[in-house]
Amino acid sequence: MAPADSTPPKASSKAEAKAALKNLKAEQKAEQRDRKARKKANKQEGFFARIKQVFTMTRSYDPNIGWWMALAFFVTFGVFFLIFAWTLNWVTGLLIGLPFGLLAAMIVMNRRAEKAAFSRIEGRPGAAAAALSTLKRGWIVTEEPVAMDPKTQDAIFRVLGKPGLVLVTEGPAGRVNKLVEKTRKRFSPILRDTGVPIHIIQSGRGDQQVPLQKLAKTIKKLDKKLTKHEVNAVDRRLTALPISRPPIPKGVDPYRTRPDRKALRG
Repeated sequence: MAPADSTPPKASSKAEAKAALKNLKAEQKAEQRDRKARKKANKQEGFFARIKQVFTMTRSYDPNIGWWMALAFFVTFGVFFLIFAWTLNWVTGLLIGLPFGLLAAMIVMNRRAEKAAFSRIEGRPGAAAAALSTLKRGWIVTEEPVAMDPKTQDAIFRVLGKPGLVLVTEGPAGRVNKLVEKTRKRFSPILRDTGVPIHIIQSGRGDQQVPLQKLAKTIKKLDKKLTKHEVNAVDRRLTALPISRPPIPKGVDPYRTRPDRKALRG
């Protein structure tokens, strides 16, 4: 005689299916929570890792960066704390002084990091192009040189903006002058009827040269002569002519030195 089964087969299979579905949903929720936690941890780790990387790179160039950051923090914190503690209360001074102190320390680190980044590439081929890459909206910068001496690797880069056409040189002042005059003569006939001025800025550490970290600021200080529409029109005119093409094979860039933009921005 077969033993009696108290649980019907169908009821047992339904209970097992419900339990399995419940366990599956629980596992999916747990996995989703773990994924969100890992994603959040990776974001925080990435931010602090970048800060650490910038600080380490800057400290290798400027060993006193920590002291400068501490000085900026305590001076800024002390000023804001005293002002608001005197006018309101010490709690308000503390809450306002801390973020401004941290902001001052970060600004000092960013400035020092930018100087360190340019110091690492200074004197290398393509350093001027790397400095010009920090120019933002309103400026048209050619990544490849418009003129280059293959023997000495002296080069000239083209920047177009509201001040007009800016030719930025790379190389010793006495040696690059011939290349500058040759390049000016090539562009002058094209811009003669447009009234676009041509500026010459020499990058470097020599006399009457502009250091890399001041190159973008020097260009921005030039007097504005053109409108945005005129700048685009001149760029189309220069780009359409063979004279604006670099004297190297198209698509080949011998200047591979580029600074880390994240390090420059901190």
